[in-house]
Amino acid sequence: IAPLALYNDWCERFFDSILESATKTALAAEQPAQVVPGAAEGAAAVPPANRQPQHDRLLFNYIVEAPSFPPSFISKFQECLVNPRTARMGIATLRDVIALRPPVRREGLRLLIANSSCLDSGIRTACIIAVKKHHGDHTLTPWMEKLALESFRDGLKSAAKQFEELDASVKDIENPPDHPMEGDETAATAAAAPEDPKALAAKARAQGESNIYERVLRRSQLFLALCTRNAALISKILEVYAESTPQVQAMIRFHIKPMVQSLSHNPAKVLPVLRTYPPGADPMVLRIVEVLTLHTVPSKELVQTVIDIYLERKTSPRIIAFVLNGMTREQLARYLPDVVAMMNNTDPMGLVVAMAFERLTTSYQGRPSCMSPTELLVALHAKPVYETGIKSAEGAVGLCIDRDAVFSPQILAAAVKMLLEQDEVSPLLLRTGILCHKKHRSTAGLINRMLNTLVERRVWQMQDDVWKGFVLCCFELLPATFKVMFALPYDRLKEAVEIEPRLVGPLQGYTSKLPRGSLRNQYKWLLEL
Repeated sequence: IAPLALYNDWCERFFDSILESATKTALAAEQPAQVVPGAAEGAAAVPPANRQPQHDRLLFNYIVEAPSFPPSFISKFQECLVNPRTARMGIATLRDVIALRPPVRREGLRLLIANSSCLDSGIRTACIIAVKKHHGDHTLTPWMEKLALESFRDGLKSAAKQFEELDASVKDIENPPDHPMEGDETAATAAAAPEDPKALAAKARAQGESNIYERVLRRSQLFLALCTRNAALISKILEVYAESTPQVQAMIRFHIKPMVQSLSHNPAKVLPVLRTYPPGADPMVLRIVEVLTLHTVPSKELVQTVIDIYLERKTSPRIIAFVLNGMTREQLARYLPDVVAMMNNTDPMGLVVAMAFERLTTSYQGRPSCMSPTELLVALHAKPVYETGIKSAEGAVGLCIDRDAVFSPQILAAAVKMLLEQDEVSPLLLRTGILCHKKHRSTAGLINRMLNTLVERRVWQMQDDVWKGFVLCCFELLPATFKVMFALPYDRLKEAVEIEPRLVGPLQGYTSKLPRGSLRNQYKWLLEL
């Protein structure tokens, strides 16, 4: 036993000597950082992967040729991993140990996993990359995923407590004591140079939240990176999300973007998870769909999955807005009104609808746009869209007209022409005419021609909303529409004045300027109003 103990002691001393020498050499060398992609948050700067000559070679030879390599040797690399200048050598050697020494493979990976949440982003990223390399090993994968999930959960639980502490400290700052305690120099200084408590509280909250976000990112990066290898793990994120506080939920939604973006080229991996998400995780699913469709056209499978979620879970129409540009014409006719109905005069909803319209009219590489700008305008005048409410429908049309770089006067003219050719005129068409005139004064002639066409089609015999919209449009476009108004039958002009009393003054002024004769006498009643 004694000779074996002496031998083991000699091996450990020899290994310590080689490792110490390699560490000194690494510290003496100044190596520039390089960019290595593949971690959860994208590319990151890590030390270069090539080994230093001689001393790293001795380490490698020892790993290959030593009769034994006990697990206790693994912990000796911890000191190397905490220093960015020696981390390259330590991680490279650990990779060799894990690859060449199966008995200590778990211990080596455990050390890498422990350092995948360290403060230094370069070391953290390099450790994550090294761990991901072994994720395909079926004997190690469940164990690695379990450790990463535990770190993820612990980080979020810690964040929830830190948010509570931050809220309490911010509240204390917002409500300082009226009189400082005797002998309290800090309070006395603050009283001598007072600063707005709300401003101080805002600074403290911003700094505190930034620190919490950074800590959670460190604890969650490995698990998010493994999710790119096994998308089924996203179900664990959804479970954690549903159980978290609103502040932690917002943090999760923020941190998952890089991970989901890496899966956007193959969203089919995520679809089973989306279909089975737990109650309370709807905002998280919405965020995942948003990121998946950020730079690509949604696939047919993703579109159908989103439609099924929307119908079965009764979620917000926002989830539909993100996949509109992947729908068929039949699906668009069915779900476009639901997206328009979100127009409730609030900026966030308006931005979502505007984004959906922009995607619909944008051509992608290898695929034309789902709708031309003219077709979108025509579709927005369909009866189901109008039935969502005049304000929301008019707001949706207004979003299009405001994008004058896309919806030019020529596009508007083509849309108006197509709408006038329909058997049933949309009540929204007259509101569109008013919006066009306000945005582009050059469309006055177009709108006048539209109004004349409606007079020829006996607009007063159409729906009440169309007739009332016609009268309102004539008023808004005065004085350009005087001739249109006097082209109406005598009794219909009277009806128009009753619908819109503000017409009386302008029509009286116009009538008074008519030459004396039968025409002026015919409209004498206007002057008597």
